[in-house]
Amino acid sequence: MVQLELDVLAREILTHQSFMRSVAALCIHLPELFKADTRLVRAIGDFGAFSIVMRATAIATSENGTFTLAAVQAGIVRLGWASQRRVRALVEWLEWAGCARQVLPSADLRKRPWSITGWLETGIHKLAEIYLAVTYPWRGDRVPATVATELSMFVGSFDQLMHSAGRRLLFSAEIRLFSNHAAGFPILLDLLRACMEANWPSAGVLFSRKALAKAYNISRAHVTKILAKAERLGMVHRQDAFVAIARSAKSNVLRDIAYQFALVTTAMTT
Repeated sequence: MVQLELDVLAREILTHQSFMRSVAALCIHLPELFKADTRLVRAIGDFGAFSIVMRATAIATSENGTFTLAAVQAGIVRLGWASQRRVRALVEWLEWAGCARQVLPSADLRKRPWSITGWLETGIHKLAEIYLAVTYPWRGDRVPATVATELSMFVGSFDQLMHSAGRRLLFSAEIRLFSNHAAGFPILLDLLRACMEANWPSAGVLFSRKALAKAYNISRAHVTKILAKAERLGMVHRQDAFVAIARSAKSNVLRDIAYQFALVTTAMTT
């Protein structure tokens, strides 16, 4: 029933007069968030990492601010969003980066309680605020949340909806490809923004791999790899430094963004 409601709402959002304005705002503010703090690229910059951190944050909202590796793995691994090894490796990196800490010692690493703090907690709240702002037209009189406790409740509800949607969460091959690479989704939004602002030129837009690599603190080879894969699959067309989004890819990406908006709207209003 939840899935059907999300599908219906996503279709309504996709055809709403405010949809493209909200997409344009998302294309500006989400990439800016990652460029302002490139540590977020490693922490939540691909779908696997994002799903791990969201699950950990959601668990912490109902478990006195803590989560365990076992609890995160139980929800993530089953859906194939990340492996047990990836969960462990990411949390250990977050500890090294100063935004995850062990609350109590435990001989069993999988049952050791952790908490997310510092710059990552701030980044999650900023990301939530961006999505709450761009989905305002579909939330009626509900104003965007600004209080940390209210945002935490939203994150918990959003995570539950993500898991309810399960494998259908990432519909299109385009979103899967970009989102499975570090900084891939922000890069896709950068390309989408450039094409929108240029009125979707058939010849494409100037899209500098060097500038993207510098902005997200990733290698130029990484950016090239993403675009090359997308080109092989017919998602984009490249001519020298110019890149164009294929018509079918444009439709798929916009549909999936509408579904993201539906998830956020539902999470905030339930």
